[in-house]
Amino acid sequence: MSLGQPWFLLLLLAPAVVYLLRRKGTRDATVLVGAAAAFDGLPRGWRQRLRAAPLILRLAALGFLALAATRPMSEKVTERITSEGVDIMLALDVSGSMHALDFNPEDRITVARRVSAQFVLGRPGDRVGLVLFGTDAVTQCPLTVDHEVLVQLISQAEPGMLGDSTAIGMGIAAAVNRLRDAPGKSRIIVLLTDGVNNAGKVDPITAARLAKSLGVKIYAIGVGKVGPAMIPVKGPFGTKLVQIPDELDEKTLRQVAADGGGKYYRATDAAGMARIFAEINEMEKTKVEREKASHFQDKFEPVLWAGLALLLLELGLANGPLRKAA
Repeated sequence: MSLGQPWFLLLLLAPAVVYLLRRKGTRDATVLVGAAAAFDGLPRGWRQRLRAAPLILRLAALGFLALAATRPMSEKVTERITSEGVDIMLALDVSGSMHALDFNPEDRITVARRVSAQFVLGRPGDRVGLVLFGTDAVTQCPLTVDHEVLVQLISQAEPGMLGDSTAIGMGIAAAVNRLRDAPGKSRIIVLLTDGVNNAGKVDPITAARLAKSLGVKIYAIGVGKVGPAMIPVKGPFGTKLVQIPDELDEKTLRQVAADGGGKYYRATDAAGMARIFAEINEMEKTKVEREKASHFQDKFEPVLWAGLALLLLELGLANGPLRKAA
């Protein structure tokens, strides 16, 4: 709430001035009697009890009218956000090896899900989608600004849900297909994988070159520590840990990132993966412009009507039931 004419607040002094002048100019009538005790105990009539009501009503009316003159207004601020958004497709490996426990005490997929979700929530002005790939590649979520739904879908990604092999090229191709007609000024793929391309009909280098031809940039993240890792395997006698070799094809991933105009990273622990996503987030800034506008609406009418109503009531009492004798 604000005042359009705050100087009119000085008019609030008017009721006080009226009261002081009224009190100064009023003389109490006197009657000479032999003894004032004769009037003690006489009941007071309702006219006597309400004698001050007209004055009080007039002072209140003047106060409301003075307040109405200040033109009280309500202010509503609207904000328009315009964004030169970045369109991002996450391509996440869900082959069986993503269960490897080299991100102690967590496995690779748990860390990848958590850090990816944090990355998505940190891009409120962008459209983000999700491709999962194992033996096959599927678009789990097209480009969307509903990041809560996307984070939910990321949390549901499980190793082996699309087979135990790794079709990196198919994962890139599926992400490129979603970005080819995207309207964003910048379009990128964030690829996370821990293996070597051993499935699918499209090899990673061909998919990366296709991405480059369409103006799509690729950031490739190799997941897993250097050297062998342990992975839990379920058998007839329960779950046991089995050692698997480090099969990450860094040479191909470096080439994919270079051909895609991006960069290659190796995430060997949870903190390292978080730093990688933070760097990508910093490099792929979204330009967001905020424009604020204020809209004012007059709110003096209720105050004005209240003042006029009190003034009419005062006039009615003063010229009616409480009229003074001439």
